[in-house]
Amino acid sequence: MKRNNIYLTILFLALQSFLLTSFTAVSQTRYLGEAIFESTMDHYIQGKYEKAAQGFRRFLKMAPNDFNGHYLLAFCLKQLGDFEGALKSYERALSINPDNVDALIYAGRLYQKKKDFERAVAYYEKALCILPDDCETLCLLGEIRYESDDFNSAVDFCLRAVEKDPAYIDAYRVMGMSLREKGDDKAALDIFQKALAINGESTEIKIEKAVTQRNMNDTSASLTTLKDALASEAENPRIHYYLGDVYIKRGKKEKAAEHLKKALELSPGFSMAEEMLKKISEQ
Repeated sequence: MKRNNIYLTILFLALQSFLLTSFTAVSQTRYLGEAIFESTMDHYIQGKYEKAAQGFRRFLKMAPNDFNGHYLLAFCLKQLGDFEGALKSYERALSINPDNVDALIYAGRLYQKKKDFERAVAYYEKALCILPDDCETLCLLGEIRYESDDFNSAVDFCLRAVEKDPAYIDAYRVMGMSLREKGDDKAALDIFQKALAINGESTEIKIEKAVTQRNMNDTSASLTTLKDALASEAENPRIHYYLGDVYIKRGKKEKAAEHLKKALELSPGFSMAEEMLKKISEQ
């Protein structure tokens, strides 16, 4: 009996020591993980995405099933231009929390960027099931229809978006572009005017309005609109490109070349600007 009691006592003490050691190790890991996460968030908030990505990777080695870690790592990688890495991190985050609308939309946007519209739509539709009135998701679905040349569906999705939020500017942009592609420049111009009445500072809307005016052969109005946009964003290569386009239509090739060169300076490899500049040189 005495030997058994001694054995049980030793076993109890060993087990107690093991549990204490394990608890201490788990506590230390948890506190270390929290410290890493907090210091990494400082880099994240400051926009130091490379350092933040390194920190989130270290944190995830300690907490591999942490949704926020994967979600924030994905955002950092996206900002760094590592879209494949970002997608993997968003997908990992969604495997932990499949109903997070923000993660669904961000992942969908990356698939849309890759022109993988089928997967993008799947993510957007799931987000819409969770938040049926989400204007951003409706507009993104409209944008994919626009990119797929399904202009009628694009308009329908954008109309649903502005019904939910009449001030949702991006829906007007996609709707107007879709109407223009359908050949209804007047209706497109009306949409862009309506959008600018809501937000007169939207450069993207001004650009699309100018393109529509140019299509309607009103180059004077198009120039006025583009110059107005340029006053807000002088370093926007799209504005310089379309100024070049309009100046060509008005027969002012030197002025056109000036803006096309500026577009290429701001965005090297801007293929449409390169082609247009080449045509001017050949002429």
